[in-house]
Amino acid sequence: MTQKVLIIGASGQVGKALMKTLLKDFDVVGTYYSNKEKGLLHLNISNRDEVEAIFNKIKPDIAILTSALTNVDYCEEHKNIAEEINILGTKNVVEECKKINAKLVFLSTEYVFDGENGPYSENDKENPINVYGKTKLMGENIVKELENYTIVRTVTVYNLGYDKKNFLNQLILKLKANKETKIPSDQISTPTNADNLTEAIKLLIIKDKKGIYNVAGSERISRYEFAVKAARIFNLNADLIKPIKTSFLNQKAKRPLNAGLKIDKLNKEIGIGMYDAEKGLKYFKYKIGSKIKAYSGDI
Repeated sequence: MTQKVLIIGASGQVGKALMKTLLKDFDVVGTYYSNKEKGLLHLNISNRDEVEAIFNKIKPDIAILTSALTNVDYCEEHKNIAEEINILGTKNVVEECKKINAKLVFLSTEYVFDGENGPYSENDKENPINVYGKTKLMGENIVKELENYTIVRTVTVYNLGYDKKNFLNQLILKLKANKETKIPSDQISTPTNADNLTEAIKLLIIKDKKGIYNVAGSERISRYEFAVKAARIFNLNADLIKPIKTSFLNQKAKRPLNAGLKIDKLNKEIGIGMYDAEKGLKYFKYKIGSKIKAYSGDI
């Protein structure tokens, strides 16, 4: 019998990619909160009654919680809202999973670390330095109350065609408009191709893996280097990209600088090939094909 999967937050970039990836193997139902899309059910995870109603209706074998407040600077300035969504919302979902013994796959982040001694393994000590990271770590701890869970930590997820807000999409639109863009040269991590991420999540589910797994790109690279590589691969003007130190950006929230995630555990137990930056970028170049000249944020 095909397992039923509830993707909470199916209108976001990871949620959309998951819908596409899992539909072949699972009975999939998705929810949205603010980005209404045909075929998705509305759900505010901060509303206990709404979460209970969705779980009673769908009765999933597996729930995947991608929904979160991820705008790092907004979280810093609106701590109460960040806590309401990322902590209370997670708690509401966990409580419903407990009732029906559903497995929970929880999307988390490298921002649970301080970025002083990256890259990080699953066993390294967490030490978030901003509100977003703190709320996601608290969410992780709530998820650990379950007997059956998988926490997937990832970072700098990029795509073309799922949403317009991610780093790669914004970069390409700016370069196509011949706009100069300043990119931090001291924020180092392991950028992750959205489809590659969701294929790995699918395998984690199929193999019934439990615990914490880092799922990220195989190359540790600065945001500036990634941006320059993207510009060259998409035949755009890399000279418009200017390196800048994070301290000059006046961002509200601190960023982990020397970060990134180690994927040794994933490689050993799953064996999926996580893409380096070049392969991940060329994947989307191939996907979009000749449409890059007319690209406006959607495929």
